[in-house]
Amino acid sequence: MLRPYPQIKTLGVALVLLLFCSLNVNASDNNKNPVLKLNVAMPQSVLLYQQDSIISLRLNNIGNSNIQTEVPPFDSSNPLIRLKNLDSQTSKIYIRHATPGAVKHTPFTLTAGDSFSTSFKLLDIVPTLKPGRYEMQVGWQYNNKNATYSSPVRFQVLATYPVRLHTEPAVGGRQDLLFAVWTSKPDTDNRSNIIRARINLQTNASISSLKKVGRCTSCRPVISTPAVGSVSPSQWIAWTENGHVYGVHIDDNLGVSKILKYESGNHSATIVEPVFIDTIKNTTKRSNGRMTLLVEENSPAEVSLKGFILNENNIKQISYQRINGNKPLWIRNHINKQSESVILALQSQDHKLILKTFTQAEKNNDLLENTLQSWPMDFISAHSIITKNNKIYGAILA
Repeated sequence: MLRPYPQIKTLGVALVLLLFCSLNVNASDNNKNPVLKLNVAMPQSVLLYQQDSIISLRLNNIGNSNIQTEVPPFDSSNPLIRLKNLDSQTSKIYIRHATPGAVKHTPFTLTAGDSFSTSFKLLDIVPTLKPGRYEMQVGWQYNNKNATYSSPVRFQVLATYPVRLHTEPAVGGRQDLLFAVWTSKPDTDNRSNIIRARINLQTNASISSLKKVGRCTSCRPVISTPAVGSVSPSQWIAWTENGHVYGVHIDDNLGVSKILKYESGNHSATIVEPVFIDTIKNTTKRSNGRMTLLVEENSPAEVSLKGFILNENNIKQISYQRINGNKPLWIRNHINKQSESVILALQSQDHKLILKTFTQAEKNNDLLENTLQSWPMDFISAHSIITKNNKIYGAILA
């Protein structure tokens, strides 16, 4: 279960094969008149807790002679980061040491008047930062450990306070690598940020790839998953609010798409988890998504399932299916290796719990309803998963 910082124990970002070293913060630059000038660019001035950032760095030799310097990834002694916590007024210098056994390479020669650019991830150098305000200077060592630093860059780390968490497999049919979406604690305007993240259960549930994708007042966002055996680096995220359905696509290369809006006209509509995403080989194009809404028409005894396609331009309804009986107490969607939808639902009728399936017809988008089993019991909770073997397993708590 995710808990807000600082109680969180399992959300730390796992930094493999890196050793953090805190140096004497009173040390000044060895070179009082540096011949190396550093220009730093940080794309965000506000980060979420555990969110990483790619720092761009340009080194300029402004002196009259050549300089020798070690260059990552062949040497890990550069860059350095001088980090000051503006709230506590404490400072540290962080440096990433080379992995033991690494091959020593010949230093790079930067000729007078020349320059080169590089970049690095913030959390490759510093540990996960607590929420607060920070001032960063990037340093670079050259000519037998002389060091020069950039001008200060300020940024802020915000607590995310995850609530309404929803997770789905990043690889269809597997449960060890998940993508997650949640809403943060409401701001002063009573609206919450919608955050997407990646959770790796193989590395102590480490969190990475945090990204804000939208805002809502009171919603439970749902994230997509690909078909069994498929992998999708991007996701669709959908939510309902005030009689509208919203959808947004996020891709680490293409960024966050515009937020799509569809007027459902029904405040009781809920998204049948999860949303699904198509896998495509063209990485310059956004994948389509598929979504099913459970809609209460006029009463709990008049219920329908509506199917939708999500693309980068709109949300379009493609199917409509009335459900026999009362509104399901529990419902979940699955997509098999053939990219076919299989919906499981539990309904209560005449003091019995009824398990039903809704499967796609072969020639159209209609759903075929089928009753599998019934039991004389009261419902408490249920869950189901589809495995890499294309089999659905579930459990009912009653």
